[in-house]
Amino acid sequence: MPVFVESMQKSNDYFWSLIIEPSWVQASIWYVDSESKKAEVVAVSPPGHWENEEELLASSDACLSSAVSELPEDITEPTKTVFGVSPSWVEEGQIKDEYLEKIKTLCGKLSLVPSGFVVLTEAIAYFIKAQEGAPISGVLIGIGAEVLDISVFKLGNLVGTVSVARSVSVTEDVVEGLARFKGQDIPSRFLIYDGKEGQLNEVKNELTSFDWTSSDKVKLLHIPKIEIIEPREKVLAVSLAGASEIGEASAIEFEPREERPEAGFKMEEIESNVEEVPDEASAFGFTANEIKEEFEPPPVPLVSTPQNLEVLNKAKLFALGIWHKIDNFEPKVPKNSFLVGLVGLATIFILGFVAWWVMPKATVTIYVSPKKVDAEDTVSIKTKAVSIETEGDKTMSVTGTKTIGDRAKGGVTIYNASSDRTIDSGTKITNSSGLVFTLDSNISIASGSASTPSTTSASVTAVDIGAQYNLASGATFSISGFTSSIDAKNESAFSGGSSTEITAVSEGDRKDLLASLTKELIEKGKDKLMEDLPTSEVLIEDATTATASAINFDHKVGDEASNLKLSLTVKTNGFSASKGDLGKLAENALRDKVTGGFVLRPDQIKYQFEVVSKKKDIIEAKVRFTANLLPEINITEIAKKIVGKSRSSAEDILSLTPGYTRNEIKFNFSLPSFLATLPHLVKNITLEVAAEK
Repeated sequence: MPVFVESMQKSNDYFWSLIIEPSWVQASIWYVDSESKKAEVVAVSPPGHWENEEELLASSDACLSSAVSELPEDITEPTKTVFGVSPSWVEEGQIKDEYLEKIKTLCGKLSLVPSGFVVLTEAIAYFIKAQEGAPISGVLIGIGAEVLDISVFKLGNLVGTVSVARSVSVTEDVVEGLARFKGQDIPSRFLIYDGKEGQLNEVKNELTSFDWTSSDKVKLLHIPKIEIIEPREKVLAVSLAGASEIGEASAIEFEPREERPEAGFKMEEIESNVEEVPDEASAFGFTANEIKEEFEPPPVPLVSTPQNLEVLNKAKLFALGIWHKIDNFEPKVPKNSFLVGLVGLATIFILGFVAWWVMPKATVTIYVSPKKVDAEDTVSIKTKAVSIETEGDKTMSVTGTKTIGDRAKGGVTIYNASSDRTIDSGTKITNSSGLVFTLDSNISIASGSASTPSTTSASVTAVDIGAQYNLASGATFSISGFTSSIDAKNESAFSGGSSTEITAVSEGDRKDLLASLTKELIEKGKDKLMEDLPTSEVLIEDATTATASAINFDHKVGDEASNLKLSLTVKTNGFSASKGDLGKLAENALRDKVTGGFVLRPDQIKYQFEVVSKKKDIIEAKVRFTANLLPEINITEIAKKIVGKSRSSAEDILSLTPGYTRNEIKFNFSLPSFLATLPHLVKNITLEVAAEK
């Protein structure tokens, strides 16, 4: 559960909850009621998108500003903050160093005082227990743009968490993650979440349509029930987790803004106390009980400062009170109808002005040219051993050939002109063309003379296949191991010899298939090692080795076949190093090449290793550091400069950005050209920086 560094000093102190997920951030404001011991959430911001540290700062600032705009006027903006973070940010109960630096930067830039943090999945599990009254047994799946965070809970206890790199199919990624919980029964309740609510319906449909009973990697007792955790529920979960630790709260309440009066007032109070707000009303040319004949519009604020937001919020409150007043009393019709029309036009102008000031939003993308730099250094790196087994099948066409057929058979007459002889089975006889046959059985032949040789019959078989052994009658043969006094002759033709060429497995076929599949599985093993590594680790690819095992061909050498299939298992062994350690080495190596106006970001550094030597867990390697330097840009300051500007003026300002190549400006709706300026509120401008491809 959460880790906290302080306790609440007094009752009803207000706190921030700030959720930071990959690509998304969201905020809320809450307090613990000292009497009911319930956490009361008073404001929730919509999620904000981010991709780098600058965007994280800007989006966090926008979310905090959005939540503050929901506060009643008598509440001071809080500073104490409970952070909700993704499981991949935490290791051994502590936030990893690279992410801790991000939080420290946020606290310094936004004047936040950290009170502690909570892992998002554990906060959600605690929230569900509070809502349902029973500990959860289920799988929580965080749908990130690049990684899925999968956490398994049983009866409220965390079994474990894994991170899986995203592929084309979310379902395959979920199956891959669950398969890592070997020997565990997986609950059949899936809860999915992220910062973009619309995407979750697509993921839910994909997971629901999958045939879970057909998977051989994950065995579920039942078809899983897929549920969506809404963004608001996540921020309530983090708020409850913080409140349970800080104020011993066991329940949470939140009344959405549309269900509660503006700025914390009740409608009856607005109706009965309209005369108590003359200052705010007079700013728009109105008083509580009369209409001014002369109307002066309010001054146009130049930038979206907290003071201007306060004026706008007061204007909303006043407008709400006026409309309520109109709905609940019969106004006296002025004698001067011209004055009535003037008031109507003034009212329309004010409402239109407020809408034009508050509602427009724009997304501004600045494309910049990155600067590529590299350096090489020989360093000693502390490593950790990692390994993985990969298996696969591959089939290839057979290229070998083989000749098959039958051997010719026939009978011969053996002539003996000397003493009696015994000739063994298998003795070779050869005709005048060199074709060889063998005796099928032992032969005994009596003695004879040259004038009257003795004879005996014998059956023979060709030593090889082929029709060339089908000899015509009258062929003569010599008998191996005997003199010319003994020879043989066939009285009848030989027959049965035949041959044909077929496709057959050769030794070369097996070697080629083994080499090809081994290479593929080695690459697959490297990819899997990199996927399974924590985001804080880097694989040293040059130190990777692999051994093949479980080699199974479906045919032997010489078997007749058109295709050959191989099933193979390869174990890949490698070493990983800390990305933080490598980042420091890269900073030292590239320090002289990072010129003014550019910044070196850890996520823009790539490494190539050439291992020199290895001793235990220390590898000495020649490393090439390659980095894309992006211009150092303060997007918050740029947003302030272009607020309220025309498109052409804004583009002139944007063009001054270091490394600028072009820009894109998109509005949430179209306005006439004379009104189509950039939004007048900084929080309504989303500014992004992208590398030009």
